Amino acid sequence: TISIERFDPSYRCTVLQFDGLSDWVDLGSSETGDFTENGDFTIEAWVKPADALTHSILSRGNASLEHSNSYIHLGIDDNQVYFSVRGTNGDTETAEVLTGETVSVDTWTHIAAVRKYGAALTIYVNGEPSGSVADTAGDVPFEGETNHWNLGRHSDIHSPATFANFSGSMTEIRLWNGVRTEAEINDHIDQRIDPLSTGLGAYWPLDDGSGSLAVESTGFAADGIFEGA
Repeated sequence: TISIERFDPSYRCTVLQFDGLSDWVDLGSSETGDFTENGDFTIEAWVKPADALTHSILSRGNASLEHSNSYIHLGIDDNQVYFSVRGTNGDTETAEVLTGETVSVDTWTHIAAVRKYGAALTIYVNGEPSGSVADTAGDVPFEGETNHWNLGRHSDIHSPATFANFSGSMTEIRLWNGVRTEAEINDHIDQRIDPLSTGLGAYWPLDDGSGSLAVESTGFAADGIFEGA
């Protein structure tokens, strides 16, 4: 069941709590917004996992027959942050990175996943670099409105058995066009972001407090729809 709790890294807000069973949020297709996967991008989130299992935070997969294994996935794998992009270099090519440090259970952690297209995937944990790998994945051929972002689960087409629905709490989901530097990540790590910030392609604060929608604040992307709650 998706529910509400309070969160306070240095400011107060409401957040979404996930039961780890069937609930997740459909964030729609990035084609409705101002975000591109096939270039430089940055994903940010605050998370508080409820257990030490392996969970999905945010993903988007391609359901087409031609490129049925393409996806972007951010999750927690055995208490380490996991970031993976699977694209079409060659037939399919996966670039994936795990952090060098663990994420504590029942503790708020800020995660930033950065793709420098063709160069590197990098993860920051609480504003500090914590793992990097060469980006060899190439383009991720999403197909318009058919391939939605999934918050709290892996894309339903590609869900590995090891990645369960997220159990715990989340807030401040941000999709940026471009590489956010370590300094830029830390500038806004513990505060609300201006929805008109340059490069911000989509932003779900998850502070709605009630209802069945996670309101998107930039106006560029879709409101999230609660599923399975």
